[in-house]
Amino acid sequence: MHKFDILYTINKNYIDIFLVSLYSFLKNSKIEDLRVHLITSDFKEEDYNRIEKFISIYDNVEIYFYPLEEFNIEKYNIPNWRGSQIANARLFFQDILKDNLKDITSLLYLDSDTITVGDINDIRNYKEAVYAVKDGGLKEYSKSLNLDRYYNSGVIYIDIEDWLSKEYQERILHLINKTEINLTFPDQDILNCAIGTSIKELPLSYNLLSTAYKLNSFLARIYFNSNKRNISYEEIEIAKKAPKILHGYGLGTIKPWSSNINPYYNIFINYMKQIKSDYVPQDIVELGITAKLPEDLYNLVIALRPYAPSVVKQGIKKLVNNYYYKHKIK
Repeated sequence: MHKFDILYTINKNYIDIFLVSLYSFLKNSKIEDLRVHLITSDFKEEDYNRIEKFISIYDNVEIYFYPLEEFNIEKYNIPNWRGSQIANARLFFQDILKDNLKDITSLLYLDSDTITVGDINDIRNYKEAVYAVKDGGLKEYSKSLNLDRYYNSGVIYIDIEDWLSKEYQERILHLINKTEINLTFPDQDILNCAIGTSIKELPLSYNLLSTAYKLNSFLARIYFNSNKRNISYEEIEIAKKAPKILHGYGLGTIKPWSSNINPYYNIFINYMKQIKSDYVPQDIVELGITAKLPEDLYNLVIALRPYAPSVVKQGIKKLVNNYYYKHKIK
């Protein structure tokens, strides 16, 4: 059986988070003979040494580093995502991995805020295409990009022969150079606009957003309205029966490491303590003020706000502000 290849892109601030994701993959994926490809940004020698030390305790696991500084990604003038170009690097893995790509049959890209919780060997059956999971966002956003389908770029399974033969990177470059589009989620928007019509769908269990476990049945039916959102409540319930990869998106800046508001917080912290016993949970990004509401009120706000008419949205905003004023929350 071929080596199984996975790809991450991380900057220095996400080393701990990446190690949790990788550790969960090694622990739960049931994949053997693994090769890890890591595109890095702002790394120092001690950062590479730390990751190599972590990898060294596992048999049949290899790691390859690709400093983004050696690839002039700035020439493409893609907007940064959260102050960095590292997320956009996944679009150019073909050029960044260079000769190493010759030995790769398929490549699984994972965001660093993913947590593997199940056997993923079934993914080997997805061949001759690029595969991804539908994004959990609103349909009106994909329509604004003139797209009928819109995929999340946090988990991508790539048949390398298909990628090369259909010249997907060239299509990405053509879009970047010739087309003017408003990029809210730069790498994800580019991937969808350039090759989205050729992407095939992975089951939702391979990229299960955090909102799936956040809301009770009543609110989840409202939030995952198939007329409004790319993912339906029924799809969520099926995926929750046998999840494979959890993904910490869906709650804005509230990631699994920043607050227990995110339902993946406990599993993240439990894994983190196994690889870094002195880890202290810290906010890496500033949480929105809504996150400081009581959980029931917070859940109600996130379920209703996307679909509410303007007058209701104003009412929700007033409700939140009144709560802050009454409880003197800063």
